[in-house]
Amino acid sequence: MPKQSYASRHDTAVLARPEPLALPAANAHAVDPPFNNRILRVTDPSISARSCWTTSAAAANAWNLDSTYFYFTQERGADWLARFDPATFHAVVEYRLPLDGCSFSYSDRELLYGTKQHKIYEYNIITRQARILVDLSAATGTAINHEARVTESQGWVMVSCGTSTQDQDIYCVLYRLSNGLTQVLNTAAGTLDGRPLDPRIGFRIHDAALVKGTPRYALITPAAGSDKYQTYVWDLTEEDFIYPIAVRDTGHTANGFGRRLNPAYNAGVKSAFLRGLAYAQVDSPAFHAALSNELVESHYSWNNSVGWAHIPVLGSTAQVNDGPWGYLAGEIFGISTDPTAPRVWRFCHNRSIWDGVNLGANFYDTPRGNVDQAGKYFLFSSNWLRTLGAGLRDERAGAYRSDVFLVELR
Repeated sequence: MPKQSYASRHDTAVLARPEPLALPAANAHAVDPPFNNRILRVTDPSISARSCWTTSAAAANAWNLDSTYFYFTQERGADWLARFDPATFHAVVEYRLPLDGCSFSYSDRELLYGTKQHKIYEYNIITRQARILVDLSAATGTAINHEARVTESQGWVMVSCGTSTQDQDIYCVLYRLSNGLTQVLNTAAGTLDGRPLDPRIGFRIHDAALVKGTPRYALITPAAGSDKYQTYVWDLTEEDFIYPIAVRDTGHTANGFGRRLNPAYNAGVKSAFLRGLAYAQVDSPAFHAALSNELVESHYSWNNSVGWAHIPVLGSTAQVNDGPWGYLAGEIFGISTDPTAPRVWRFCHNRSIWDGVNLGANFYDTPRGNVDQAGKYFLFSSNWLRTLGAGLRDERAGAYRSDVFLVELR
């Protein structure tokens, strides 16, 4: 069972902006003084001349089943595999993965899923053997040129794809591992395997993902401006039943075992709302936990969710350069999902400075992050108070180098 509670501080004090913390090279680690949790540096210029980041997709599973392997992403999009020893708190970067858009299996410690040349593959990280699951162009009858990250849950694998770029995708391709059944949802035409949906939909896709722990739900977010709703639920047990979450989200979300957490305002205070994904539940949150109005560009990860247990959701928030500062600003934190015991645990400062969305900021200066399946470790990205050197300034890089870090969740 993943961790359901933590010993870390859970007060609401506004802490001072963090001081530099020396982590000069990969596998150096130190304790963040206000929190007493260990932080490990995973990458440095000896591993990659370019910046390294955690995946930007919250639903992607960056950790294997027993927390002994994870992947991270190099600046130009390549995923790299790292081996982690929890006993020694040490990570070794092993090799560049041969697939793009990877996500680990939730049931097999050696398997992950990804794409290459517009096909979905299953890949064994130990034997380095791959097998094709789906040819996306053949499945959709369209020359596919773009696909997002693959997600997997309870024997299903899914990816959104299309002919050009993100926000122009129109297909969700769903594949059942047990028998090879492939289904194609066309969100622009409003069809599933060519059959019209009722009620009808019609939008392009920003992102789409299976919800961990249940074979029942997939979530699909329309591209900006293409639909009045921000998220649709695809109930896989009903096949043709796709319905919107009418309540507007105000930021990034996390999903786990038939539930969804999203930030929104409650009586003027930014809070985390938890709601079920069943049709009767999506517009009525089960409970909310107060966070902070100073939370900026927050991201959430719930890959530790299991069953209906009250497993915490992990989150991170950017430190805006010369911007607002308050409770939880620039931190890694965890939110209790137990309505009888509301609590927000605080684990470390992420030390990543971001210029803010109105200043043409680099998205990859935000810490983002991914929790392991046991809820014991959290990967995040950071420019470490802009002390890691200059970025290489290609089409995705910022002015400052970023590396991958790992915090132990105590």
